[in-house]
Amino acid sequence: MQDSALVFQKIHSGGKVVGAIGILGPRRMDYSKVIYTVEYIAENISGLLDPEKGLPPGGESGGNNNNRKEQS
Repeated sequence: MQDSALVFQKIHSGGKVVGAIGILGPRRMDYSKVIYTVEYIAENISGLLDPEKGLPPGGESGGNNNNRKEQS
Protein backbone atom coordinates (compact mmCIF):
# COMPACT_ATOMS: atom_id res chain seq x y z
CA MET A 1 0.00 0.00 0.00
CA GLN A 2 3.05 2.23 0.16
CA ASP A 3 2.78 3.16 -3.54
CA SER A 4 -1.00 3.67 -3.42
CA ALA A 5 -3.18 6.75 -3.19
CA LEU A 6 -6.80 7.31 -2.18
CA VAL A 7 -9.07 9.89 -3.80
CA PHE A 8 -12.47 10.26 -2.13
CA GLN A 9 -15.43 12.59 -1.90
CA LYS A 10 -18.09 12.87 0.79
CA ILE A 11 -21.74 12.12 -0.04
CA HIS A 12 -24.32 14.50 1.44
CA SER A 13 -28.04 14.22 2.08
CA GLY A 14 -30.12 16.80 3.89
CA GLY A 15 -27.04 18.87 4.65
CA LYS A 16 -25.35 15.97 6.43
CA VAL A 17 -22.51 13.70 5.39
CA VAL A 18 -24.00 10.22 4.91
CA GLY A 19 -21.10 8.43 3.28
CA ALA A 20 -18.13 8.64 0.98
CA ILE A 21 -16.98 7.19 -2.31
CA GLY A 22 -13.42 6.78 -3.43
CA ILE A 23 -10.86 5.14 -5.64
CA LEU A 24 -7.76 3.42 -4.37
CA GLY A 25 -5.11 3.32 -7.06
CA PRO A 26 -1.45 3.68 -7.87
CA ARG A 27 0.29 6.86 -6.78
CA ARG A 28 0.98 7.69 -10.44
CA MET A 29 -2.65 7.61 -11.63
CA ASP A 30 -4.24 10.31 -13.79
CA TYR A 31 -5.47 12.47 -10.91
CA SER A 32 -7.44 14.92 -13.06
CA LYS A 33 -9.60 12.12 -14.48
CA VAL A 34 -9.95 10.31 -11.16
CA ILE A 35 -10.91 13.45 -9.21
CA TYR A 36 -13.44 14.48 -11.88
CA THR A 37 -14.99 10.99 -11.89
CA VAL A 38 -15.20 10.68 -8.11
CA GLU A 39 -16.74 14.17 -7.77
CA TYR A 40 -19.23 13.45 -10.57
CA ILE A 41 -20.36 10.17 -9.01
CA ALA A 42 -20.60 11.70 -5.52
CA GLU A 43 -22.70 14.61 -6.84
CA ASN A 44 -25.04 12.18 -8.63
CA ILE A 45 -25.48 10.04 -5.52
CA SER A 46 -26.04 13.13 -3.36
CA GLY A 47 -28.63 14.37 -5.86
CA LEU A 48 -30.47 11.07 -5.76
CA LEU A 49 -30.48 11.05 -1.95
CA ASP A 50 -31.57 14.68 -1.57
CA PRO A 51 -34.73 15.47 -3.59
CA GLU A 52 -34.47 19.20 -2.79
CA LYS A 53 -31.05 19.36 -4.41
CA GLY A 54 -32.33 17.75 -7.60
CA LEU A 55 -30.57 15.66 -10.18
CA PRO A 56 -27.54 16.85 -12.15
CA PRO A 57 -27.86 17.59 -15.87
CA GLY A 58 -27.99 14.57 -18.16
CA GLY A 59 -31.22 12.79 -17.33
CA GLU A 60 -32.64 10.70 -14.54
CA SER A 61 -29.33 9.21 -13.46
CA GLY A 62 -27.04 11.83 -14.93
CA GLY A 63 -25.82 9.31 -17.46
CA ASN A 64 -26.16 8.97 -21.19
CA ASN A 65 -29.53 7.49 -22.16
CA ASN A 66 -28.62 6.73 -25.79
CA ASN A 67 -28.73 2.97 -25.18
CA ARG A 68 -32.25 3.03 -23.78
CA LYS A 69 -34.91 1.60 -26.11
CA GLU A 70 -38.26 3.34 -26.36
CA GLN A 71 -41.30 1.32 -25.38
CA SER A 72 -44.36 1.31 -27.62
